Amino acid sequence: MNSGKVIVLGGCGAVGSVAVRSSAAQGLFSKILIGDMDTTKAKALAAAETQHAPPLPQILRGGQTR
Repeated sequence: MNSGKVIVLGGCGAVGSVAVRSSAAQGLFSKILIGDMDTTKAKALAAAETQHAPPLPQILRGGQTR
């Protein structure tokens, strides 16, 4: 696993969610920040991916992680 971090802007959209899922599944980054205006979808995506891969997706909105 890489120790790098990545921010996926629009992380809940069609392309962004694929980027989040594939990056998490491959263990490419130690932390994946999901940047999206829809925090409900972002939280659901983060919850789903933390069950399947070591990287910890986090929600990014308004300059803060949650």
